[in-house]
Amino acid sequence: MRFLTALAVAFTFASGMAQAAPINGSDLAANPNIALPNGSASTVGTSIQFSGPPTNQVIVDASLSAFGFTSSGSITVDTTRVSGDSDFWIGLFDGTNFDSYGFWDGGRIGNYSSAHTSDGVTFAEVGAFAGATNIASSTAIGEQGIMTFSFDLIAGTTSLDVNGTTVSRNVLPGFNSAAPLRLLIGKGSTGETLQINSIDFVSTNPPAVPLPAGLPLLLTGIFAFGVMRRKMA
Repeated sequence: MRFLTALAVAFTFASGMAQAAPINGSDLAANPNIALPNGSASTVGTSIQFSGPPTNQVIVDASLSAFGFTSSGSITVDTTRVSGDSDFWIGLFDGTNFDSYGFWDGGRIGNYSSAHTSDGVTFAEVGAFAGATNIASSTAIGEQGIMTFSFDLIAGTTSLDVNGTTVSRNVLPGFNSAAPLRLLIGKGSTGETLQINSIDFVSTNPPAVPLPAGLPLLLTGIFAFGVMRRKMA
């Protein structure tokens, strides 16, 4: 069993991919790597809802570095639309600039030409509106909207997919890619309620150490040798 565990760790380390179990919305407040900067949250079963003021409030601030991200990966947010007005913002935060996308009223996704600014509690919309894309599978009240935000800082690209419709672009000018990685999720307006069912963090960083071509065969041989020794004993 120890050999199998070592084999799995070796493959995971070499691939650079790390994935933990999705975090339920109701468990976000207890996670030491996630902050909920505004106090208007309430749990509903295993989900969490955000409502009330202020406009353009940050509802989730997650340390991506603490989840193993260094330069690339994706974050999938399972949401349910619970109000007619429903404006999510999601993206990277460098401590000042919020390089984000919007998911509006269950049916549109888009972005601005410049990164928003934020103090980690609220954010201000900056730049010109870059247009919106209608979602092929829109979300009615009571239905799920699956947001997957992906980024690759080496390639300098980001994207947002909602229910199979994707928009992508380059990292916006002024964003500090060398800063500690943080993910912000924002709420657009005072009169809406946003619900998050779960968040799934998947880092896909480049491997720190390339996997030697013969390593899998070597580990398999070591495992077989260990089994044979146990049988002989």
